[in-house]
Amino acid sequence: MFTKIDALLWKDAKFTALDSDEKVLFIYLITCSHRNMLGCYYLPKMYVSGDLDWSVKRVSEGLDKLLRKGFATYDFDNQVVFVKNFLRYNPLENQNQVKGAIKVSSTLPKSTVMSGLIDVIKEFNNPIYESLIKGLEKGLQRV
Repeated sequence: MFTKIDALLWKDAKFTALDSDEKVLFIYLITCSHRNMLGCYYLPKMYVSGDLDWSVKRVSEGLDKLLRKGFATYDFDNQVVFVKNFLRYNPLENQNQVKGAIKVSSTLPKSTVMSGLIDVIKEFNNPIYESLIKGLEKGLQRV
C-alpha cells in the first residue's frame, strides 16, 4: 500500500515540537505494514514493540504523548488506532477504493475510535464517502 507523506511535515509546528521517539512513532503509524487505507487499524502495542525493537513501556509512553497531542486516538480495550489526519493526506479517490475501505472496516474489531473516523470523513463533505459513512455508522451501532 502506498502512503503519501508530505515533505512539509518537517516544517509543521505540531510535528517539529515532538521529541524524537514521538516523531518515529508517528511516522511508524502512518507507514507501518499493519495500516490500512482508512488510517484506522488493529495495532497491539506488542506489534509496535516488535517492529521498532522498543520496550512495551517505551511504546506506551510515546503513544500516550501522541494521543495527548491529538495525533491519534487509541482504543486500549480493542487495540485499534486511528491516525487522525491519515485520510486528509491519503484520500480515497474513487468508488472502488470506498468499497475496499468498507470491506476493510468490516474486518476491524468493533471500536469506539470509529466515531472519530466518521467525524473526520464527514468534515470532507464529499459525496464519494456517503456509503462509507453509512457502513461505518452501521458497524458502530454494534459497539
